[in-house]
Amino acid sequence: MKNNKIMSPFFKINSSNELIYLNSYKLCDLSLSSSVNDYILEAEGVVFPDIKKVKKPNTALILEPHSDDFALSALAYTLNNCNSLVLNVFSKTSLDFFTWKDLIDINAFEYEKLRLSESSFAIEKLLKERFKSLRYQSMRITKDKIQDVKKNICDAIISALKKDKTIDRILVPMGVGLHPDHKIVFDAIFDNYYLFSNYKIILYPEYPYSRCKKAYNDRLSYIKNLFCIKPIIVDTSNNLETIVDVISVFRSQFDDINRSQMLAIVREDYRAIASEYNVDNLCCVYYEIGGVLNEN
Repeated sequence: MKNNKIMSPFFKINSSNELIYLNSYKLCDLSLSSSVNDYILEAEGVVFPDIKKVKKPNTALILEPHSDDFALSALAYTLNNCNSLVLNVFSKTSLDFFTWKDLIDINAFEYEKLRLSESSFAIEKLLKERFKSLRYQSMRITKDKIQDVKKNICDAIISALKKDKTIDRILVPMGVGLHPDHKIVFDAIFDNYYLFSNYKIILYPEYPYSRCKKAYNDRLSYIKNLFCIKPIIVDTSNNLETIVDVISVFRSQFDDINRSQMLAIVREDYRAIASEYNVDNLCCVYYEIGGVLNEN
C-alpha cells in the first residue's frame, strides 16, 4: 500500500486474497497483480488519497439530517471555502433502509454505529474536519412531538454557534422531496430565522432527491415565496474526484454502486447543472438567503 493512501476500516483483505465488507460479506476476489488490485481497491472505495488540510477563509456549520447528506450535497460548497462542523441530526432509523440487509446480519444498534463510523471516517479522517451527531430517532420512527424535536434541533444549533465564534454561515437542507427528517431540519432554522439572521444561511439541494426535477422545482418555488434568495454557482471541475472519494465511504447506503459508477453519476449531475446555468465547467448550485419576503 502506498504511503499516501488511507485504507477504509470497513473492508478487509483475508488470507485467501478476498475483499471482505464488514468482516462478513465477500465483495470480490483480488488479483495477484498489484496494479490490478490498486484499480479494484480504488474502484470499490477501499483506498483513499490523503487529502491535505488547507487554510480556508470561512467556517460553516453544516446541518445534515442523515450521515451521508453532507458528502452527497454540501461538500462541494465547503471543500475549498470553509472549515466545517458537520452536525448530524438523525442517526437512528429502521433497518429497512439498510441496503445490505439481505446480505449482512446486523442489528439496529450496529447499523447506527456503522453510519456514524462512516461519517467520522469521511469527515474527520479524510477531510480533517469536525463531526458531531445529536443521535436522534428519525421522524419516521420517533414518538416525540414535532415541536419538541424542532426545539431540540434549534437549541443544539444555538449551542454549537456559542461554542464556536468563528462560524459565519449555516448550511441547511432545502427539503427537496419533503422527506420528514430533512423538512424538520429546514423548519427548525426558519421557524426561528430571527435567531440566525446574523449568519449567512446557505441552502443546499439534497441528492439524490434533487434529480427529480419536479420535486426540486416545487420546493424551490415554495422557498422563493418565503425568502429572497440568490444562486451560488460552485465550480466542481477540480474537486470532482475528492467529492466522490468522500461519498464512496458511505457504502452502507450504496450496496450496488462502486466508486467508479458513483463518479459517472455525480459527473452527470454536475454537467446537468452546468447546462442549466449555461456555464462551461462542472458545477453545483446553492442558494443564499437574503431575507424574508413580506416581513411586515
